[in-house]
Amino acid sequence: MLDKSYNKMDRLGLNTVRHFSILPNPGEFTAHREVEVFSIFVGRPNEQKLSLHGMVNFYSNWGPINIFGRDKNEPYILYPGCNLLPLKFPTYLLSPGDFFGMSVNLEDVEGHVSIKGEVVSSTGLNYRLSPWQDCLLCSVIKGANHHCFASVHYTVFSFAVHCVLKVGFLFKDHQHFADADADADACSKLHGSIVARYKKYGDKTSYERLYFRSVLFERTLGNPLEKIGKDFEMELSKPVVVVPYDSSLFIDVDLSCRYGGYTHLINGTREFQIGIGVGDGVTIKGDKVGINITMAWSRPH
Repeated sequence: MLDKSYNKMDRLGLNTVRHFSILPNPGEFTAHREVEVFSIFVGRPNEQKLSLHGMVNFYSNWGPINIFGRDKNEPYILYPGCNLLPLKFPTYLLSPGDFFGMSVNLEDVEGHVSIKGEVVSSTGLNYRLSPWQDCLLCSVIKGANHHCFASVHYTVFSFAVHCVLKVGFLFKDHQHFADADADADACSKLHGSIVARYKKYGDKTSYERLYFRSVLFERTLGNPLEKIGKDFEMELSKPVVVVPYDSSLFIDVDLSCRYGGYTHLINGTREFQIGIGVGDGVTIKGDKVGINITMAWSRPH
């Protein structure tokens, strides 16, 4: 399916394609083929610090969609020990149409890394894509000096629905914070992650669990999200996820909020079953704060 000049299975551990079986389409549904991009790993010698600029685009019959972009004057800093780009997705799906591709154009400000290339499917996906559907796929794009590369982790589901996610952050005890901090407009500082993963796919090895998951929110302790201490809706880097018809969706939450002189933790995992046209909602509670996760299931357009 993939252009052989750019694509081979990643030597980091995904040397075989893992196949899955999608259930037959129930009569009330129409099958929809959808692409899900999970992560992009940037490899370089000695995990040196990089200041990356450039872009990564997904494209199909419907035109290009930018999922990473940084200007040379405001590069993304990839520190030693960090390898994944922060991807940002639109509020709609990455539909392949008759073909799809991903173009990578990344450079380091100081010239340490230059990675340019494409992941390109064959045309006529209906009959050529079949062996590659419902698999965990990794395509490697080599850098100019062959000591650096980008690994794109993705899949193509033969029959999928989409899930629209919203996450609200809740301050459960406003009086507690008012008593602890005289400044009612003091900022809360939130860091940690919210991650989506599948029950059936990408959970067999540590490699799969690390790279075949969707990061919905992620902030470090050194770069927290700062908000005034009032309930707010969190901005998600991937507000819509594709879910294969034969799998449920897990949401993993690991958040820490500093506010009113205290640190409040929110931890937990929730499982959501596919229900067409049905909105689901759960609340994960911490001591004084919590989050509410709502989702709506529907067929892709």
